Amino acid sequence: MAVYDYRPTLHAYLGTEFNSKKLALVASICTAIGYLSAFAVELTVGSRFLAGLVQGIPPFATVGVLAAVAFIYTSLGGFRVVVVTDRIQMWFIWLLIGAMVAYQVVTASQQGWAVSIQRIPIGLRTLTWHNGLTSFILGIAVMNLLTFIGNMSLWQRIAGSQQPDVVTRGMWASVGAAGGSWSLLVVTAVGGFMFVTPVQNENLLITMLKAMQASAMGKVVIFCVVLGLYGAMLSTSSTQLIAVSHTLYEDVIASFRKADVHERAGLRIEALRSRLVLLVSAVAAVGVVEFLRVWGFTVADLAFAVYGAALGLVPPVLCTLFMSRQMTQRLSRPATLAVALGFLSCWSAAAYGRAVGNGSFVFLSPIISTAVATAIMVAGLLLVPRKP
Repeated sequence: MAVYDYRPTLHAYLGTEFNSKKLALVASICTAIGYLSAFAVELTVGSRFLAGLVQGIPPFATVGVLAAVAFIYTSLGGFRVVVVTDRIQMWFIWLLIGAMVAYQVVTASQQGWAVSIQRIPIGLRTLTWHNGLTSFILGIAVMNLLTFIGNMSLWQRIAGSQQPDVVTRGMWASVGAAGGSWSLLVVTAVGGFMFVTPVQNENLLITMLKAMQASAMGKVVIFCVVLGLYGAMLSTSSTQLIAVSHTLYEDVIASFRKADVHERAGLRIEALRSRLVLLVSAVAAVGVVEFLRVWGFTVADLAFAVYGAALGLVPPVLCTLFMSRQMTQRLSRPATLAVALGFLSCWSAAAYGRAVGNGSFVFLSPIISTAVATAIMVAGLLLVPRKP
């Protein structure tokens, strides 16, 4: 099955609604950079987790292996297979969550709930601006609420669906699954402090998994956690690679070619070229991982910078959904600026926060990106003259 997929992309849709090829090109480039960076985040998390479980493995080797796995099955299977494997990998994620919740409930009951809750640091039980928890909650709330609106892979699935009612049911199911899974992951993350004491320079999850090895139930939970974590990583990685390959090929490369999309759709060479784009993207992501690791970015920094930068797409997308085409065509230039400056402002805020050691700037970068893009679109509505 070919990787090449000629369904309309989100950026082609935006370009048509705003009557601007430049908007489609800018949105595609920003999305490609963001998705490659997101792929880098997944590889970073997976490699660090694997290195923490198995000592002596070079980080670069684990990154290469994980990238190769994601690239091979994505390039061989293509878009349809990624949709199917995403469902299977989501089952693994729910298995992880269920196993962690069961372990924490049983263990907390054995040692006493009052004692267990008191072991949670006071900083996680109280909201103050100075400890960074408030900015973290605000940033991650905005990021999770809005990121799906400008999500390239989500719109790719919508374009690939044949029935509107399937899209509607799927969207509601996704909202429930995302809200439930994220809430339970937060609860289990905070609950980890009830059972183990944090070790300096060691992820709390690794500390928990080491402590679980002492019991039979803990060993079963470890198996479920590892399965779920790598299911989550491969699910996101393959989705990102497909989206990068699709948008680069259709919105960037194809914009400089004369052949129509329908003329190219039946050619075998198109699948080979698309796989080449996929391979280059995977290799580039490995390079991004190593660069950011040397720079000193943490996984949290990367997550907020990468996913927050995509929020610059949200205001233009909302305009296309709720405004007439006559109105959106007036806003083609502000929309292009909103996407580009939203992307740059998010990364600038995250880089500045990382440089000065202020985590609040990093956590607030998604809000900054959204605010900048929204301000530009509002200014465009007020300042751009109406066309007859």
